[in-house]
Amino acid sequence: MILFCDFNPKIVRSYKSLNFRAHQLNEFTESRIYASGNGIDSLIFLNNLGEKAELLTCLGGVNGKLIKEELDKQFEDFKYVKLKDNNEELVLIKSINLVTSLKSKKNLKTLEEAEKFYSLYSEEIQDKSVVALSCLDEDLDEIGYNSFIDLCYKNNTRVIVACDDLDKIKNSKPYLLIINKSDLEDYTKLIIKTQDETLKAASILLNKGIGSLIINSELGSLFINKSSIFRIDFSDLDKTITKFNPNLMLAAMAFSINRSYDIKTSIKIAVASYIIENYTKFRDVNMAEIKKLMNDIDIKEIKWEAK
Repeated sequence: MILFCDFNPKIVRSYKSLNFRAHQLNEFTESRIYASGNGIDSLIFLNNLGEKAELLTCLGGVNGKLIKEELDKQFEDFKYVKLKDNNEELVLIKSINLVTSLKSKKNLKTLEEAEKFYSLYSEEIQDKSVVALSCLDEDLDEIGYNSFIDLCYKNNTRVIVACDDLDKIKNSKPYLLIINKSDLEDYTKLIIKTQDETLKAASILLNKGIGSLIINSELGSLFINKSSIFRIDFSDLDKTITKFNPNLMLAAMAFSINRSYDIKTSIKIAVASYIIENYTKFRDVNMAEIKKLMNDIDIKEIKWEAK
């Protein structure tokens, strides 16, 4: 079983106004209210692929009640810690070519609430085959991400992480780490222009004990561990790839690990999920669309020796 954590779920209010103009009264033609967040979105995605997973999150205030109502409609198995503060709210105003966003203040957790979450997490990981954590565009102030990763490491539970800042995970050793090339550059202080330079930078993380890496760029991805290196190319696809979602890649790798797929199949599923939003909305994705895209993804094993 897979466990997702969503440390900062939010309620989203989305309005579509085709001819939106500033400083005027505008009419909207469509509106939606829905729950979102790194873990929630991943759970929805895997549910569409036919995979059941569990969610651990935190809910509070009026927005927390709305999120819980949405989760109750869609999922059987989720647990949460009750917060005193209100969950965040995001308002989206969509016109023909632009999106205007309004966000509420950051949700605050007391140390007691954070400790309750950590305690519940320590119980929930005991029977899980894989735990998926996303720290993209988030900061966990009360208890660091490294504590959650290290707990899995000590428990021999495979934990996979999608990260946008390696300082957030400190010296933790996830089973798999998903990161962008630019973030790898920031961490290593290296200028990465070639495949060799990417592999040299990646070896720094592997030598620290991280099991495997997926390094993403706008041109493709590299999967690297101490026994294998695979290059995945987007160039042969039938359209220009401009949308990338590392959270869906994280969910897809959790899915593949849980089902014990071989490494090449796992990588293809992960990369197809990473770019699937160029073809369809992630809430509408199904396994047939992922498989179709997998057939067009080029994956090659490469040999490399450090110089």
